[in-house]
Amino acid sequence: MIPLIVSFNDEEYLDGVNLYPKQFYEKLIEEDTLPKTSQITPIRFSEEYKRLLKDDDKLIVITISSKLSGTYASAAIAERLLYQYALKLIDKGLNVENIVEEINNIKSKLNIIAMVNTLEYLKKGGRISSTVAFAGRTIIN
Repeated sequence: MIPLIVSFNDEEYLDGVNLYPKQFYEKLIEEDTLPKTSQITPIRFSEEYKRLLKDDDKLIVITISSKLSGTYASAAIAERLLYQYALKLIDKGLNVENIVEEINNIKSKLNIIAMVNTLEYLKKGGRISSTVAFAGRTIIN
C-alpha cells in the first residue's frame, strides 16, 4: 500500500503509517478546518513499482475509485478490503489474471454505506448545501 498524505493545517500524516482512523476522527472533531489529502503522484507510483518488480513479476494495483474520492474514509475502507481480498487470493495460489478478474468482479458488486453523526463536515467540505444540512438536522432531531 502506498499511503496518502493527509494534512491537518500545517501537519502532514501518512495514512495508516502515523495516522490511524481513530486519530483521524479525533482530529476531525478537534480541528476547525477540514483535512486535505494529496493525490499520489505518478512518480511515486513509478518508484514503488520499480521497487517491487523483479524479473518477470507482475503487480496487481488497486486504486481508489474516482467516484469514491470525495468520501475519503469510505474509499480507504473499500480499498483496504479489496487489498486484503487480493492477498487471500495470492495465498490461494491464483495467478495474476485470475486475481484481477476476481477483484474486478467484486468491485462491480461493492456498495459503500456511510453513516455520519453530524452533517456539519459534509457542509464544511462543500458536499452538501447549508439548506440540506439544516433539513437533515431537522429530520434527525
